[in-house]
Amino acid sequence: MSATIFRFPVRESIRVVREQGGEGWLVITHRGHGWLYGDHAAAVRDAYEVARGFGTAVRASAEFFNAP
Repeated sequence: MSATIFRFPVRESIRVVREQGGEGWLVITHRGHGWLYGDHAAAVRDAYEVARGFGTAVRASAEFFNAP
């Protein structure tokens, strides 16, 4: 039996998280870069744009759904 092993690049998602103790939203790339937004919709819109460039997905913070 023979097998071929294919290596795929790790594709971590772009994260959108709520600023700890604040009103902002942070977009964090898999490379550790980030941008702070005052508006959730703008953060998500830009996160999808960044994700498209890296060929990866967006993972939004669960805290958005628990926000008042």
